[in-house]
Order: sequence, then C-alpha cells, then structure tokens
Amino acid sequence: MNKKIYWALASILAFVSLGAISGGYSLVNDPSGAGMGLSVTALDTRFLHDYKIPGLILTYYFGFSGMFIFSFAFKRFKTFTQGILLYGASLVVWILAQVAIIGFASWLQPLFLAIGLLMLWLGNKVRIQLKGINQW
Repeated sequence: MNKKIYWALASILAFVSLGAISGGYSLVNDPSGAGMGLSVTALDTRFLHDYKIPGLILTYYFGFSGMFIFSFAFKRFKTFTQGILLYGASLVVWILAQVAIIGFASWLQPLFLAIGLLMLWLGNKVRIQLKGINQW
C-alpha cells in the first residue's frame, strides 16, 4: 500500500472535517448565513428558511463523522478506506445539491467538489492496493 497516498487522504479528511465543524457551527449560531457572506434569499424557501439545517449537517455529518472516520486511519485500514469512499461520495452529492439549490455562490464549491472527487479516486486506489495485499 502506498502510505503517502493513505496519509494524504487522512490529512485531507481531517482538514475538510475540521472546516465543516467550523462552518457548520457558524451557520447554527447565525442561521441567516450573514456571518459567512451568505444570503437567505438564495435559499428555496419551500425546503429551507435559513441555514440552520445545513449547518447541522455540516457539523455532525461532515464534521464529526469525518473525524470518526479519521480515527480509523491508525488501525483499521479497510474501514478507513470504506469511510473515505462514502465521505467523498457524500461530499460530491452535497456540493452538487448546494449548487442546485443556491447556485454558484463561492469558489469553495468547485474546490470541495474537486476534493470529493480526489477522495473517491485516491480512496479507490488505496482500496485496490489493500485488496492486492490481502488486507481488504
């Protein structure tokens, strides 16, 4: 297994997860999104009236679950790799849904879409390598 790729994935996951906790916390505390330069008028009010629910999803799903997946990096390689693939796919879906609902609002959207795709690509490489050395 290529340890550089493996630890790069772990680092990316930690970075994204900590950022999700920070951003989610900000949206929960200020559901208007003004503190992050967002506008409530961009939301489709049939589904969301403010950014509290997206903030909770960012904090708990992308933040805390990401850190939980990160904890597997040290011992449970198969579980970590499966978690990376799930997290990367979720991140891609999250960003695509975000763009569909509020439109292109920030340069961070394409960045995190690329990060999600990178996680899927590298996670699959690690999965294939682990399978080849019978750690899968």
